[in-house]
This record gives sequence, structure tokens and C-alpha cells, in this order.
Amino acid sequence: TFSINSGKKYKFGDYDLKITGLSLKETDSNEIKNISNKLLKNEFYSPLIINKLSKQVTDFLESKRYGNFEINIQDSKAGEDKINVIVQLNEGQKSLINKINIQGNTITEEKVIRDNLILAEGDQINSSKIKKSIDNVKSKQLFSKVDYKIEDSDKKNFKDFNLFVKEQPTGNISAGVGYGTNGGIFEAGVNERNFLGQGINLNFNGKLSTDKISGVFSYNDPNFNNSSKELAVSLYSEKDDFTNAGYENKRIGTSFSTKYEIYEDIFFRPNIGIQHDSLDITGTVSNLLRSRQGNTLSSSVGYLFSIDKRDSKFNPTSGTVFYFSQDIDTLISDVHAFKTNIGATVYKELINDKFIGSAKARLANSTAINNKDIKISDRLYSSSSDLRGFEPRGVGPVDTNEHIGGNNLLTLSLKSTFPNPIPDSLRSTSYLFLDMGNVWGVDYSNSIPDSSKIRSTTGIALDLMSPIGPLSFTYSIPISKASTDSISLYYFFLDSYLALI
Repeated sequence: TFSINSGKKYKFGDYDLKITGLSLKETDSNEIKNISNKLLKNEFYSPLIINKLSKQVTDFLESKRYGNFEINIQDSKAGEDKINVIVQLNEGQKSLINKINIQGNTITEEKVIRDNLILAEGDQINSSKIKKSIDNVKSKQLFSKVDYKIEDSDKKNFKDFNLFVKEQPTGNISAGVGYGTNGGIFEAGVNERNFLGQGINLNFNGKLSTDKISGVFSYNDPNFNNSSKELAVSLYSEKDDFTNAGYENKRIGTSFSTKYEIYEDIFFRPNIGIQHDSLDITGTVSNLLRSRQGNTLSSSVGYLFSIDKRDSKFNPTSGTVFYFSQDIDTLISDVHAFKTNIGATVYKELINDKFIGSAKARLANSTAINNKDIKISDRLYSSSSDLRGFEPRGVGPVDTNEHIGGNNLLTLSLKSTFPNPIPDSLRSTSYLFLDMGNVWGVDYSNSIPDSSKIRSTTGIALDLMSPIGPLSFTYSIPISKASTDSISLYYFFLDSYLALI
């Protein structure tokens, strides 16, 4: 028989912040005090809480671009049952980078890795920039492992930045099947994320479902011609073939875009595109479809501004992403439309790092110019990621028993991860969600009912890496809906792939 005495319990007492040599804004100093207050007030003393306090203060300072600091948390007994805490912040030792050494890239060109580093030889060592550089390399998903080590060099006040990577297969042939409440889907594709070891992404994907056939070929060079600008080209073809529908709609088109950083974390992406639409009537259809019968050609120019303040592109736990985009059909288009999208996503750790919450909002509008009506392909529909629990084209105005999309779309999605008992080797993510939104606006008719009812759904989802490939499952429960909506309670998808190189 063993008897274990846990010892006397202590509570956190007073906590203070001391700063030496570090220029800290008053608002940032107050935020660190707030972090300490939330973690320590009325809590029993625990080394785990001390470690969490150190991590949260470090993450906060790095998010505010304080790159040269040292943190030391001191605790001392005060009275019979209290422990006081002092968060000591000091200016870090100023060192410069002598050499950046990259090891393990047997396939990937060193230039591809250096393009993602925001540090260079001669720069001052900055923990915030190091963290962001490592995250940039990880986000490319070219390597199974990325690590680093700062070591002394043979020069005084200089250090070497040693980066270690481990190559992994970046090419694959994939095939996947999915099934939901209202039918199945089959996908197949060929993808290479690191063509010729230059970080170029080549991708072909084909999709066959109960209502659509599509194929897309894309090319993406993240640093075209050493210009520090991304070049993206795509060629696509789609055919709508809805069950019991009296029409067939085909689209073929291409687009070109470039993307570059105009200021820290602020990006600009101009684009041009051209698309040919063909609509054939084969039976009884809505007035909208009958008026659009025939061929149309459209070309467009557009742009997208985005601000990315996430703590990580690879696996965000805090921060925000905001975007604003507009596309305008040019004079050679048969129908001139003006399309606008605004969206934002906010990430935040909730209870602990096992509960990562996010809120994603999107607002879109599509309007024709010169008192005309927009094309079928320019009408807006909610997607399966906007409103889970509803069919992708199952919400909004209805004409002759067909969902015709709208001129406006608004969605809000709240989500939180939570722990599950699945082994870590399967890399599973489970989350709860609450989706809300609506599609409205019928520009070609005043007689079609236009519901202002907000649709909402809640549910649970699971993503994991099974032995044969990625698996995802979603189960949704509609909370509010219209009588004309098409519901999809569950969706299951399994993807299998063969690694090439």
C-alpha cells in the first residue's frame, strides 16, 4: 500500500510586470497585465499555468513585432498560502546573422526556401521574423519536417541560422468518392506541388457529380522570373446537368493573375479572364433560363486586396484575414456585370489550444450594368462551405421549381475545434459549427418571391488522414429554413492517392 501526500496547495497572489531595456508601448504593457490577470487571478499555483503565461506573453509580443526580447517569470512564496509572480521582460542580446545554412533539400532548390525567409545574412536576429519564416516554409507543404537552430559563429556578435528540412513526396495521383443526402460525387486529379524542384504547382482536377461535370488545369509559380510576384494561370470547363432539369449549361474559360505584397501582410492580386457560356433548352424551364438561351462571351478585369494578420498560415490559432475583390466585365462582353466580394475570418484560442475558434463572414453582390440582367453563371449561390446542411444550390429564389441563385449573398460561419480520442498518428481534427446566411435578389423579375429569412444550421465534422487517404465527414441539423430549400443532412468523402515523387 502506498500513501501519496499531494502537499499544501498555494494560490497565486500578487503579479507584476517589470521591463528593463525594452521599449514597450503602454497599451501593450497593459495587455500583458490583462493576460496575467486572466490566467492567475484566483487560480491555484501550477507550473503548467506559468508555462502557459510565458507562451501567451511571447506570442503576444511576437504578434506586435517585438523581435528582440527575453522573458523570465519569477515566483516567490508570500505568506502561508500565496505565491507572487513577476513577469520580467528584458531586451535580448543583439546579434546579427552571419550565415544561413540550409540542409536536407535534396530535390528542392535552395532559392525556393530562401524566397520564403524574411531574414537575410547581416540582419539582426529577430524571433518574430524567424517564427514567420519557418511558418512560411511549412505552409508550402514541400517538407515533412522543418526545424532550425541558432548557433555561435566565428565572428563576434554574429550567429549562424541553420535550417533543417526533410523532403517528402509532392506529386500524387488521387481519386476520391463522396456521398451525401442528395447524391454522390467522384473526383480524380494529378498534382505536383514542386515541379522541377522550383516550387511550381501544376494541378489537374476532374469532378463528376449528380448535377455537374467539371475539369480544371492550373499553373502557379510563387516567384515568377525572380520578380517576387506570383503568376497563376487556369483553364476550366464546366457542364451543369441537374436531375430532371430542362436545360444544359456549359462554360469554358481561362484566367491569368499575379499576386504580390505591397506592404507588410498586405497583398494585391490583379487578374484578367475570358469565358464562353452556352445554354441549351431541352424541356420546361424557368423564364430566366429561357431568356438566356444561346451563347454569350464575356471578358473581365479585376483585383483583390487582402490583409493577412494570422499568427500562422500553416495552422492559425489567432489573428485575422480580410479581403475585398471586384471584377468588371469589359466592353467586348455580351452582358456587362460588376461583381464584388468582401470577407473576413477571425481566429482565436478559446479554452486552451485544443479549442481554436474561428468566425468567417462573407458578403457578395453581382449586378448588371446598363439596366440588363446578369448571366446564369454570374448569379450567386451558397457553397457547401458557406451553409453546411443545405445543397450547394439549394437556398434562395425559386422559379419554376428551380433554384436560380441571387444577386446578393451573405453568410456567417462560427466554428471551434475540440479534442477527440482518435490517435495522433491519424492527424484528426474535429469541430462544431454554426452556419447562417441567405441568398436573395432577382433582377429579371418582380414577381418571384424573395425570402428574407436567414437560414441556419449546426452540426459536427471530422477530418482525418486514414491509412488510404484523407477522410472527412459532416453531419448537419438545420435550425431555420424556407419551405423551398434543399437539405443535405450529411456528407462523407474519402480520397485516396498514390505518391509519385
